[in-house]
Amino acid sequence: MQFALQYVSWHYSRGVHDIVVLWSNFIWFLSHFFSIPLLASTLFSPWKRLHEEPKDGFDLEDFFSAILVNIMMRLVGFFMRLTMIAVGLAVLALALLGLIIDLAFWLLWPAVIGVLLFFGFSLLIA
Repeated sequence: MQFALQYVSWHYSRGVHDIVVLWSNFIWFLSHFFSIPLLASTLFSPWKRLHEEPKDGFDLEDFFSAILVNIMMRLVGFFMRLTMIAVGLAVLALALLGLIIDLAFWLLWPAVIGVLLFFGFSLLIA
């Protein structure tokens, strides 16, 4: 009986704490893997730092060509970063869902084992 009480005490205190710590480490890894804070802070930067500068001297066509290329590179960078942020947030949401499911199973598992043992013994008796 002493062992069962110690197990239940560990299961609902230290076990829950360890699961939350494990999942928080996993969520930290995912947020850094997808670089969500970095992508958000550089959202309007040019893609791969590609940009064009006008040549020496003032040429109107060259000037507008450089502006157009720079705007296009910023738009490409914006949409690529936005896509990666969206994918990263979706993966983080799935990880949080995994945490909730894992905790639900962990908290209910002793009761499930008890119910299964009860029904198993009742089948032996019947």
